Amino acid sequence: MIPPENCPSVRKALRYYTAQYLHWTGLRVGAGRRETTRLQHRSCPRYLLHIRKAKARAAHRAWNAYFHYHYAWSDWLPDKYARVGACETGYGKRPGSWTWDSGTYVSAFGIYRAGYNQFARILGLPAWDDPGRRTPREQYLVAQYIQRRFGWSAWGCGNA
Repeated sequence: MIPPENCPSVRKALRYYTAQYLHWTGLRVGAGRRETTRLQHRSCPRYLLHIRKAKARAAHRAWNAYFHYHYAWSDWLPDKYARVGACETGYGKRPGSWTWDSGTYVSAFGIYRAGYNQFARILGLPAWDDPGRRTPREQYLVAQYIQRRFGWSAWGCGNA
C-alpha cells in the first residue's frame, strides 16, 4: 500500500477532473446536487482518478455534441433560412438575431408570437413564452414546420 503522503499529485488531479466533470455536466457548486469525492480511506486514489477522468471526458464529449446540435447553426442551417433570417431580423447579417423579440414577432425568423407558440407545442418544443432560452435549432425546427405547411409566402422576406 502506498502511503497517502506519496500521492499528492493524484489527489490534485482527482480534484481537477472532479471540477471538470461538474463543469461539463452543469453541476456547479451551490447549484442543485453537489457531488463530493471525500475519501473514506487513506490509500492513494489512483483507481478513483481513472474513473473520474473517464467520466469528465465523456461529459465533455456529450456537451460538445449537445452544443453542436443546438448552437453551431453555421454547420447545419440551410442557406435559404439564413437569408430569410437576415432579412427578417438581422438587418442583412446572417442568420438574424436568435434573441429577437419585438413583442409581436419572435425568433431569428420573425415568426408571429402566437404562431410560434402554437407550432412549437405541436412539435413538442418549448413555446417562446415558456421560461428559458430558445436554441437556434428549436427556432429552425419551428420555422421549418411553418415553411412546410405554408411555404415561403409565410415570410415577408420569403424571396430572399
